[in-house]
Amino acid sequence: MVLSEHRARVSEQSIMDWFEEVKHNLALEKIDVNKVDPRCIFNADESGFPLYSQGEVFLTETCNKHVYKVGTDNRKQITLTVLSYAFAAGDLLPPTTVYPDKRWTHHPWEDFPESSFALTKNGWMDSETWLKWLKETFVPAVEVIYLNVFLYKHAHPYTLTTSINDIESGTRPQ
Repeated sequence: MVLSEHRARVSEQSIMDWFEEVKHNLALEKIDVNKVDPRCIFNADESGFPLYSQGEVFLTETCNKHVYKVGTDNRKQITLTVLSYAFAAGDLLPPTTVYPDKRWTHHPWEDFPESSFALTKNGWMDSETWLKWLKETFVPAVEVIYLNVFLYKHAHPYTLTTSINDIESGTRPQ
């Protein structure tokens, strides 16, 4: 599996830095993170997975259970994207998988009914898919919380539309 350099460098310190960034951002809004229920803080992240390899061979120690190639994104290969999100409390919610809109002889999403799925031209997240995820997956999952909810995500261009900003700022979807 190809792993981006950013993900290959994840460490305990980078995770602790993320929590410090959350604390800082909430403090800017005059919110004490120690008074926020960890079930109200979410992080959404997406990962792209190539659907085929280039037949490379890797040698590693036998005790190494997971071998990754650190590389860059190759936008020419067929990819699927998995959007996952977690509470700061540590719980993971079912992922959303974005498949390339190709002719499928088998529908892999049928084997994972607890997750949601979308089809896009290239298997990458886009603004329509992000909006669908917010409306159909995230908002229903957090409506039961009855408290302010904080969602952290990377600022990809597809997340910066009026409809999406309305939902993220608390305006209910139409």
